Amino acid sequence: MRRATVETRFAHAVSGVLLWAALLSVAFPLAWILLTSFKPVSKIYQMPPVLFFKPTLRNYYKALVENDSLRTAFLNSVIVAVTTSLVSVALAAPGAYAIVRFVKRNYRARVAILAMQMLPPAVLAIPIALVARRLAMYDSLVSLIIACLTITLPFSIWLLSAFLEGIPGSFEEAALIDGCSRFTAFLRVVVPVATPGLGAAAILSFIFGWNEFLYALVLTGRTSQTLPVAACGFATSQGVQVELLTVAVVLMALPAILFGTVAQKYLVEGLTSNSLK
Repeated sequence: MRRATVETRFAHAVSGVLLWAALLSVAFPLAWILLTSFKPVSKIYQMPPVLFFKPTLRNYYKALVENDSLRTAFLNSVIVAVTTSLVSVALAAPGAYAIVRFVKRNYRARVAILAMQMLPPAVLAIPIALVARRLAMYDSLVSLIIACLTITLPFSIWLLSAFLEGIPGSFEEAALIDGCSRFTAFLRVVVPVATPGLGAAAILSFIFGWNEFLYALVLTGRTSQTLPVAACGFATSQGVQVELLTVAVVLMALPAILFGTVAQKYLVEGLTSNSLK
């Protein structure tokens, strides 16, 4: 018995060390980038690296006030991410509901929808760009949002269909008996119950739209450039503007971290609810 206790403690200690090592390997680069974004330019390139310095907001002023392109790219990323999230949820919710309630053997339909994501974006990027040019939609946020929906919409439908399957059909039947239409029952009964699943789909769609790089690279120009593409512009053949690049990276990471932290409850509940039923 005592030997089992020692082995259990040893296993816990090893797992704790491994978890802390994994956490530090992820957190250290992010912390270094955050500190560098507040460093004076003269301290950034100093060797050995300076750990203690007087923080400055000069880099953020230079990036967001003096640099119009980065500020515009940030606003474009907000528009793309928010619109992708809202449209994905608005289309995926009724689609998932129809699959769960009206399609027999709906697992086949769900697998078919999820299979749409098996093609890597690199395969679809060039055809989508050619179609956008033919339709005069190149260098437009609309074309980028549509391209992002080709990834987020199938995943959202699959996620929500798994969640809605755990909601008893008797809820809608009671509403139908009371005189509600099918659509009204869906809005007033199903949607409030499915809030965790909708929140999870919205969060994941937002993060994908915010971080999307490949589609943004081939579909946008100077007017509709998003933040990930604009950040790459600070690494040129003449050198890397580290002070501006670190600010861009912080701006890219901050909304996703804040959004995920605030809505963590909905994200976890939406992803695990069906497995717990």
